[in-house]
Amino acid sequence: MPSVVEPTDLCDTPTFPNCVELIPGRFKLYWKLDNSDAAKATNVTMMYEGILPESGLGYFAFGYADPSLEEDNLSTMIGSDVVVAGFLADEGVGFAQDYFMTSKSQCDYNTGINGGVCPDSGLADNLEANHAELICASKTEDGVTRAVFTKPLDSGDAYDRPWTATSAGRAVFATGPLSSASTASQPVVLYHSPQPNGSPSRSPGSLRVNLGVSSFTCQSSEAIMNMAGAIPAMSEPTVVPVIGPDVTLFNVDTGNNPNYPNPPAWGLSYRMNGLESPVIIFREGQELMFSVMAGTSHPLYITDDIIGGDSNPEETVYAGGDFSAGSQSSPYELKWTPDANTPDVVYYQCFTHQKLGWKLVKEGSGAAEEAVAASGNAQLMAEMNGETGAPAGMERNPDCMAGPLSVAGIGMEFECGVDVRGGGKVLWTHEPSTSTITFGMELTSPGWIGLGFNPKEDPTSMVGSMAVIGQASGVSVKDLNGRTMSDVVDNAAATASLSNTEYAASSDIAAMVFTVDLATTPLPIDVEGGRTHWIWGFGGTTFGMHTAYGSGLSAAIPTFLAVEAPTKTPVPTETPPPDTVGNALCVDGPFEVTGAAVPYQCALDFDAGGASDGRLLWTHDGVAGTVDFALCVPAEGWVSVGFQTAENANSMTGALAVIGTPDGVEGYRLNSRSLGDVVPDDATTSSLSAPLYESSDGMALLTFTVDLTSTPLPIDPEDVTHFIWALSDSDSLNTHSARGHSLSITLAAGANAPLPSPPQISNSSEKVHGVLMALAWVFLLPMGAAISKYIPLLGKKAYLTHLAMQMTGVALTIASLVFILIDKELPSTWLTTDGKRYDHGRVGIAVVAFAIFNPINAMLRPHPGVSLQRRAWEIAHLVIGKTALYLGAFNVFFGIYVYTVLNQNEGGDWAPWIGLCVFALCAVCMGVAIADKLIRHRADMAKVRETATPPLEDNKLASDGSGLEQL
Repeated sequence: MPSVVEPTDLCDTPTFPNCVELIPGRFKLYWKLDNSDAAKATNVTMMYEGILPESGLGYFAFGYADPSLEEDNLSTMIGSDVVVAGFLADEGVGFAQDYFMTSKSQCDYNTGINGGVCPDSGLADNLEANHAELICASKTEDGVTRAVFTKPLDSGDAYDRPWTATSAGRAVFATGPLSSASTASQPVVLYHSPQPNGSPSRSPGSLRVNLGVSSFTCQSSEAIMNMAGAIPAMSEPTVVPVIGPDVTLFNVDTGNNPNYPNPPAWGLSYRMNGLESPVIIFREGQELMFSVMAGTSHPLYITDDIIGGDSNPEETVYAGGDFSAGSQSSPYELKWTPDANTPDVVYYQCFTHQKLGWKLVKEGSGAAEEAVAASGNAQLMAEMNGETGAPAGMERNPDCMAGPLSVAGIGMEFECGVDVRGGGKVLWTHEPSTSTITFGMELTSPGWIGLGFNPKEDPTSMVGSMAVIGQASGVSVKDLNGRTMSDVVDNAAATASLSNTEYAASSDIAAMVFTVDLATTPLPIDVEGGRTHWIWGFGGTTFGMHTAYGSGLSAAIPTFLAVEAPTKTPVPTETPPPDTVGNALCVDGPFEVTGAAVPYQCALDFDAGGASDGRLLWTHDGVAGTVDFALCVPAEGWVSVGFQTAENANSMTGALAVIGTPDGVEGYRLNSRSLGDVVPDDATTSSLSAPLYESSDGMALLTFTVDLTSTPLPIDPEDVTHFIWALSDSDSLNTHSARGHSLSITLAAGANAPLPSPPQISNSSEKVHGVLMALAWVFLLPMGAAISKYIPLLGKKAYLTHLAMQMTGVALTIASLVFILIDKELPSTWLTTDGKRYDHGRVGIAVVAFAIFNPINAMLRPHPGVSLQRRAWEIAHLVIGKTALYLGAFNVFFGIYVYTVLNQNEGGDWAPWIGLCVFALCAVCMGVAIADKLIRHRADMAKVRETATPPLEDNKLASDGSGLEQL
């Protein structure tokens, strides 16, 4: 039998035959069953013994994991059933609570409905659901805490997992701090602490504990007492930070909250620009923008209620609600402009949970002065008193107003900083007296991290940058000459200009600091008031291909800027990349879209052929490797956005398209223009997430997120992406009402890009060509053919008119052909490329050939008569002429249609042209009908005369007047 340990007599504890050291030197578990026969045992009595923070606000936890949930042969925290116990030194009372873990987040202690690390009583909304009964608890003068409790092995409760005494279960255990708001009836668990450095490692979940098997592996209590001095006490609560009124952009996330300013709290609170529950000073009439990235369960809103959580039916809500929630990959942009009616004090809070946020106070109010004074922020206090410290004609850089700032794991403070979207920050302090800048960087990565400095000529591209790389082996600079590892080379000169380098990493975050000597460094850093541009990335333990990267990060470096200097903008605006033209499309973002769940950072408007313009919107997330798209167009049926390669940028054929219909959103491959060749593409569909199609009031909305790591869509955020689009007022895919292919964009840069030169002629030459051909083949040549009917009636006049009109028509045809060939240079692609335009060219060439042949044929006609040659010529002349007329008229109509389609006016401008041509043809047909009628009438009259009037010699009058009767 193992030895029996009897704890000190601070509470009347029984002896325990079993013990296991869960965290060496910090946490021991003692137990005994209520029956020596483990199979018959129904209850277990346990004692937790170990070291907690000197403040007494700490806990121990032990329990069993869900055996069906494992990761890498280890238990998961989710689904675990544990007992949380400890001793509140200030109150002199102990606690023991049954807990069930539904997710890796702090519990909502008000209702428990959202789960997390929650007491059973909260989840069940029943105090009787706590089956852990405290026997006693104490803390010795040596700092050793003990808590003894009993619980049933199987309570049958929905939130209790059976603790079997007949087999080994996979154990989970932890220690950690409690919130200062904790009570014995409601201990507020914040998070679990890591093991102290140098202690033997044992991962929770790798240990199996069988309560029915005798086991004693613990050291003496003296050994654990000797560890008490090695455990750092919890840090004292710090002052509440304050953010001044010149900061208007806030990145909103959540984090552990041991210092919540309005206790009791439930352990989790908002972080604004990385600061824990700060006071924000707002300025009347100045817009604030909150980029909410705290997850879907923590929507932000502005209220006059200090508790929040939508719990006060009489509260006033100034902005936000249950909809204003976003994630790191898809932030929600909440904008709020306080006005004269806004109270001096309001609160930013979570709409779902109580007490996640804190105060917003009006500039110049007593609340603002009190907050600044309590914070000890001398710089902000001086600024509020009008003492900015800025030289004449200068003002403080907006990026240098939230200091002092720091990065994780490195004890250094910085004056200025910007946030990295997706989690992270770049900080710096400029020292003009020493001509140096000290940078700090923090990213959510346990491996290497990199900060690239971009030349102004190409501020968004990775290629051409100089990157400072931090990893376990040190900090150095590398030139990024290309996108492959072979193009990444060490830059010794740039590395030599760095000093005071340091790198630190934990399980989920990495940071580095370095000082740059501006006198010697080749890094492109602007300290004269312009903007310095960065890219960033991170990856595995040793430097290699990046796991994620991003661009478009920029800031002004100096602490003070000239009054007219540019302020902080989300993307660089000086010079677009060389492969783009036009202005940045993301500067005025984010862009709200009615019906879309989140706003978008960039937008491009285009003519969608309707009463309302179309708009393509997107947000590129380099961390998540995704692009969020939205297409908003005037349509009542299906809508589509297609992605095309550069060589086929002006064609629908070969594109991959995302099509939204009332039945859903799917990917399609457009193999040709026929409906049968528009086929579903499963690979495209599977790479989409959050698809949405909506249509109302004549407008249709299509939204979706593309996973760049798996999609077959031809998208490169740093290169030009070519789009086509189409829409219809019908739900059937067999026809579209409008379409276009004029959208080419560099997504990461947010700029228009030039389309590859399409195989088409200029609009002016197309119009002249069309007018000449219409005159020839819709008016002159048909009329000339019709006038030939008048030749028997009018003789030579009709013949000459026929000849003149036909030759003029042929001349116009040749002139039109020559004109278009000179403008186009050579229509070789017309004969070799598929498509409607080129079919029009083929038919046109045949028509011109017939038009030229028939006049030549007329010049070679045999003499009039009844010869066989003359009869054959007449038939050939008639057939060739009629064929040319029919083909010519058809091609004029077809050419008008092709012109309007290729110029994206399908169904629009071509209708009047068609009407004019139809009128001309009707006039020709009417003329032919009139000519036929006249000819028949004259022939009929001639026959009447021949039959009714005798020959003149038989009709002469006699001298005596006889013969009058015959007249």
